[in-house]
Amino acid sequence: MMWIKQFKKITLGLAVGAVAAALVGCGGGGSSASSSGGGGGGDSAALQGDIVGLVTLPGSTAGAAASRQAESEVPVTGATVELKSVEDDSVVATTTTDSEGNYAFENVPADTDFSLEVNVEKEGKTYGLRAIVSTGDTTGTPNQRRDINALTTVSAETALDQFKAAKEADANYRPTKLEDVCKSIEDKEKDNFSAPDLSNKDDVKKKKDETLASVSPEGQYLGTFGGDKSGVIAAFVREGNFFIIGVNDQQTSQLQVLSDGESGTSGDSNSGDGDANTGDSNSGNDNSGDGNSGDSNSGNENSGGGGSTDNTKADVGSPIAVGPINKAGVVFAKTRDGKLQLTGIIANDVGTGVWINDKGQTGWWKVQRSTFEYAGLYVQPHEGVANPQDYLAIVATNTGDLFMVGYSLNWGWVFGSGSVSDAGDFTLNWKTDSDTSGQATGKVTEKVMTFTVDYGSVQVEYHANKAFKPRNFIREGEDN
Repeated sequence: MMWIKQFKKITLGLAVGAVAAALVGCGGGGSSASSSGGGGGGDSAALQGDIVGLVTLPGSTAGAAASRQAESEVPVTGATVELKSVEDDSVVATTTTDSEGNYAFENVPADTDFSLEVNVEKEGKTYGLRAIVSTGDTTGTPNQRRDINALTTVSAETALDQFKAAKEADANYRPTKLEDVCKSIEDKEKDNFSAPDLSNKDDVKKKKDETLASVSPEGQYLGTFGGDKSGVIAAFVREGNFFIIGVNDQQTSQLQVLSDGESGTSGDSNSGDGDANTGDSNSGNDNSGDGNSGDSNSGNENSGGGGSTDNTKADVGSPIAVGPINKAGVVFAKTRDGKLQLTGIIANDVGTGVWINDKGQTGWWKVQRSTFEYAGLYVQPHEGVANPQDYLAIVATNTGDLFMVGYSLNWGWVFGSGSVSDAGDFTLNWKTDSDTSGQATGKVTEKVMTFTVDYGSVQVEYHANKAFKPRNFIREGEDN
């Protein structure tokens, strides 16, 4: 029962709050970066440095009718490349492209988001080029490649707009892993991309706005969080609202013991050990909760809930965050116990951000669109209980592992783990803080897991639904 008591103090370990200490090594460092330009030629890998790449303009730079990105690109030679901090727009270093358009920067600070910027003078016009690059966790990692072209310019302008919106929501927000967001945008746009007139700011802005609208988040996302704590995180975005929950490594390990020890199910894999890649991007097969099978509803927008009766359980904090996500894909939220705060950006298939908790612990989070048919969040409040704090959430990972956390003001906590097969058959081992336990088996039907939990005094049937509406969990004051 010790682990159950620990669970009663559940703190997501995810939440994002982006305070000044939220990212390690962000900003500054201008004097620590050096440049290496000119000379060489050929593939940019011939230039050694922390960040290398090729700068090109579209083959036609005559205006809005510019060629598609896939068509001929013209290397930009002898141009100045600025390495600027995304956080404060300060210039960290400069270099010059060589005779074939290659550039390189050396000794670039680690764990930092930068904007690579080039202004090209041609035939009386100035063409602006840009790309976002996020350095790794070790200074001096050789030859991290980031080309700079029309497509990266549009993705950078889009991501920087999102960053500014996140900064407005949370003044302490610092960028993290924005390059992942940009690359997701580029992957989506590249096949049909038409370059804007890079000498016309209005044309670039129009293209950026079109791109931002096309990559608004929707659907199921899975990933990991790291920093002072690490674990798995799941998010569901639907109709402009989100529902996010995380389970830290200690909790997943304890849940795995429950699964292994009491039923022998292996549920091999993944406690989300801080590796930011549980679920490589794309696919999107679990999109916006299209069918509405059993939208979970139990009067959960009421603020009451029988909290004064003798048989109620203490609310030790709900490890969920719900709320609206704005048009720029910005997430800013606190968990309902107020102990965790998260800020970040979700665009297309990828989301990144930072978190902080009430103990001052900080870190990052990253999600990618789920790739397994049955992966994602299955959620439902307790049937017949008119209290917005009541809920049950199951995280199904891309490897088929299941982790369950539920809370009822009347019945207390329930936890569980198990697995779901490629055919949708699931096994879920559960345990309550009333010291009851059991195993549920079944098949995911129309995005719903149906099973029963025995709390001792009452048996509760759940219909945990992957097509739930996050809006149904938003209480008064959480929609601002």
